[in-house]
Amino acid sequence: IHDNYKEAMKRLIRKRNDMLYKGVGGAADKDPNAVDYYQLLDVEEIYRKTFGDDFVKWYLKTLQPNEALFRLADEAGVVLLPANGFGTAEPSFRVSLANLTEMDYVKIGRAVYTIGKEYFDEYRKSKK
Repeated sequence: IHDNYKEAMKRLIRKRNDMLYKGVGGAADKDPNAVDYYQLLDVEEIYRKTFGDDFVKWYLKTLQPNEALFRLADEAGVVLLPANGFGTAEPSFRVSLANLTEMDYVKIGRAVYTIGKEYFDEYRKSKK
């Protein structure tokens, strides 16, 4: 019974992770050794894939390290932690996959995408 519970929890957490990335607009990397209880969103890599290298260079040069996190909290009501305390490069966000519904994780992912899109629009305006 213990193994059944453990496997069920792994499936649930991994499904939440998949839904988080669905909201962002990409697919989660599959690491069979990952704990999965927390997800570290590499925003730099996500935005590079979505909006391109030039945008990411502008993003890194223009924004303060936690500016996007504060904006995410203020505008979308999504509170995430900076992931730099967990051995990752800036900008990365730490998401707990412990206790929300799958649709909540889609909303979190969508908010991360939307903030990036808003910054991308600012970037495009700055290039005109």
